[in-house]
Amino acid sequence: MAADQNRESNDAPLDPASFIQSLPASLRQQVLADMDDSMVAVLPSDLAAEASVLRREVEERHRRLVQERLFAQGAGLLSGILRHSGIYIFGLLTMKKF
Repeated sequence: MAADQNRESNDAPLDPASFIQSLPASLRQQVLADMDDSMVAVLPSDLAAEASVLRREVEERHRRLVQERLFAQGAGLLSGILRHSGIYIFGLLTMKKF
């Protein structure tokens, strides 16, 4: 009888919150950060708050990376423009008039 109850409890579905809480911390954070809004809405308030914080951190990290890449590309383009226009201007200033 005890074996039957144990088997039944192992076969019983685990609720999502309990499952997420049972995960190792790094995996739990990744799952919560990647979770869709509709899934976050059904979580208990403590997990939903953790998911919101983690998602904001991921979004902020992504925004910074995009800005850094755009700035690096923009600086390279600006440098090229200035270099070429500097050569052009230098050529105009040093050009001998006949």
